Amino acid sequence: VTIFMRGFHVSSILLSTTPRLTSSVFISLPLKSSRLYRDHSPNPHIYRSVLFIGHKQKMSATNETPPVVHVKARSQENPSYPPRLQIPDYSVPWSISIQPSYNPPSFTHAAVLANDRTIKEGGWADPSDPKSISVEEWSLREKQSHEGEMKFNTTDGTPINPRGRTGLSGRGLLGKWGPNFAADPIVTRFKPGEDGDTKKTLQMVAIRRSDTGSWAIPGGMVDPGETVSQTVQREFSEEAGNLADDPQKAESFKKLTEQLFQNGTVVYEGYVDDPRNTDNSWMETSAIHFHCSDELGKMLPLHAGDDAVGVAWIDVCDEDERFHCLYASHKEMVLTAAKNLR
Repeated sequence: VTIFMRGFHVSSILLSTTPRLTSSVFISLPLKSSRLYRDHSPNPHIYRSVLFIGHKQKMSATNETPPVVHVKARSQENPSYPPRLQIPDYSVPWSISIQPSYNPPSFTHAAVLANDRTIKEGGWADPSDPKSISVEEWSLREKQSHEGEMKFNTTDGTPINPRGRTGLSGRGLLGKWGPNFAADPIVTRFKPGEDGDTKKTLQMVAIRRSDTGSWAIPGGMVDPGETVSQTVQREFSEEAGNLADDPQKAESFKKLTEQLFQNGTVVYEGYVDDPRNTDNSWMETSAIHFHCSDELGKMLPLHAGDDAVGVAWIDVCDEDERFHCLYASHKEMVLTAAKNLR
């Protein structure tokens, strides 16, 4: 359907094909990315939001960029997950009503249920009933979260994913209801042997995940009572520095990483478009960039740990397939770090 309205042109609008349902679609298009959109606004960054309800039309303008719709959180990248209910982009926001009613499958992995901290000593997962979690604990999570005020379902007390529908309820492989906090150390260097080149190749340390096979930043969950800075160093050592069989190299790795992690730059804090996310549990992270000196970059040995099946220096460019298909939102985080070096 193509609709003209007061001088501007919106094409390829999806409308409901069910005769008895009212057609309702929310569309947000950047002017600069639509070749068919005509508008005389002096500000090319203004977004026009058009809401069609039956035959009524309403238009508004805002200078705010619409939130990015999560994609990998709706995917089947994780082989442990059952098929998700397929959600098109325009139906992801909770503000959009879905007819018939939205009723996704529920899934919480057996490993999560087996580690219920109220049943198992040393368990890392929340109890099955989110209503049993104290108000104080919810308040602490909300304070730690970078996504603002948490919202909950009034029927069962489950928290609601702030970025919208994922096509799956429950917790999946995530232990916590609501935000699950991680830390991701982005470790980079300029490729050795290119000292004479005017344009050096930036590389990053990446691990190959054992669950999905994707290459990723060697990060992990923030343990209780642990700071983010402690987590990034611990996770990097565990996932990229598994040198238990060589004490001499292990000691050298420890000294090098202690030097590396003295100074870091936070490049991102917030929601992660992670294939483990559900409607009720999601990943948030603090991504911190550490750049190696030329000397340190040449000396740093890499050996995969228990949570990884491989570790390598990979080029930060789409020509490297490992980087092009980097896990979750990791590619965007690394590109932000790369911009800071220029």
